[in-house]
Amino acid sequence: MADMVRATRHHQADEADTDQLLFLDLDLSVLGASPTSYAAYCAAIRFEFGRVSDADHSRGRNRVLESFISREAIYRTPALRDAWENAARINI
Repeated sequence: MADMVRATRHHQADEADTDQLLFLDLDLSVLGASPTSYAAYCAAIRFEFGRVSDADHSRGRNRVLESFISREAIYRTPALRDAWENAARINI
C-alpha cells in the first residue's frame, strides 16, 4: 500500500501492475467529476495552499494539470478512462 501512495507523487506505474493503475486512476477521480464538484475541489486545494501566493499557486497548479492533459490518456484503466476521460479534459 505504501508503494501505491508513493506512486501518486508522479502518477506513474508499471502497466502490468493493474492494482496500482486502478489506485492512481481513483486518485484522479475528481478530475472527471461534475463541474460543480471539480470547482469545489479546486477551491479546497487553493485553501489548503493558502500560504502560497496566487501567482505561485497558479504556476504550480498549471504545471500539474498540464502534465495530465498532455498525456494520451489521463486514466490508465479502460473502464475509468471510458467513465471519466472526457469530463476530466473538459474540467482541466
